[in-house]
Amino acid sequence: MSEPRLDRAVVLVELDRLEAARAELAALLAVEPDNADAHAHVAHTWLRSADFATASAAARTALRHDPEHLFAWVLLALSEHGLFDRLTDTDRIAALAHQDEAVRAAYTCVDLNPWSAECHRVLAVVLAPRDREAALAAVDVGIELDPQEPLLYITRARVLWHGAEADAQRAAAFRAALEQALRLEPDNAEAMYLLGADAARSGRRADAERWLLRAAELEPAHGPTARELLRQVPDPSGSLRDPAVRREYLGGPSVGGVRRSSTGVIAVLVFLFVVGLARAVSGVDTDDASTRPTTTLRPPLTYYKPQPLPTFPEWSRYLTARPTPPLPAWPQHVPR
Repeated sequence: MSEPRLDRAVVLVELDRLEAARAELAALLAVEPDNADAHAHVAHTWLRSADFATASAAARTALRHDPEHLFAWVLLALSEHGLFDRLTDTDRIAALAHQDEAVRAAYTCVDLNPWSAECHRVLAVVLAPRDREAALAAVDVGIELDPQEPLLYITRARVLWHGAEADAQRAAAFRAALEQALRLEPDNAEAMYLLGADAARSGRRADAERWLLRAAELEPAHGPTARELLRQVPDPSGSLRDPAVRREYLGGPSVGGVRRSSTGVIAVLVFLFVVGLARAVSGVDTDDASTRPTTTLRPPLTYYKPQPLPTFPEWSRYLTARPTPPLPAWPQHVPR
């Protein structure tokens, strides 16, 4: 009975229908109040809504029912990290307490599955504000485990963001990580956005405009901050004075929005296929499989909606928690 409701809830989250997803999960929990998977997915919906306190509470409820629920530990780490980021400027003591919880949860993820590149990525995300060298080491382990995952290179670039403007070696490593992400995924909007932000910070108007316009075309959520970034950089050509350009790429509907919609439909279809495949092979010997390195194990959908870096020139604020691409749920035969 629980699996169809869980499947529907996951698809509803993919469609960004978070209230409907919560309703499905509430109906399931009314019958199975100890269902850790359902509590974890509830936490996921609140994390997507940036309600970090509620997400953290739901993740902890899931862990009370299943102390080794890997997805719940990931959600707890990111929820506590979100609370740290939110409270940093207003209550430093409380913020540091949440950071401690985020780091502890992320290390638990790595302990539960040291072969998961995603667990090492989450560890890098929560370590970055505290110890950037340790964060780099964590994401580099993830890259060794799954060198074909673009998100790992983007995470590496985000860790390198601070200090890159004053350190040529760090700046080169920052750009190399993003270039590798684009080699693996040529239409990765976030990599383009970060390259554009770096160009804007360096005053390279032509490069900034090229990357930021393309990023906003692919992901309209980047449009407002891309516009603000470009507003701070001298524009000798006056190219952005064309209202059609501003409307198409930096504020209004764009072809990128249609493309994203199509991608979302494809992601849902892929999810349904993988769920069916996972059930078909659920008889796999998991004890034997758990001893072998695996590819990146990710939660079913994005952790966050797209949230670009802060507006230029306020580089002191650095948002480290980033979205995961919309991908299918973990196969049921893979131990959590």
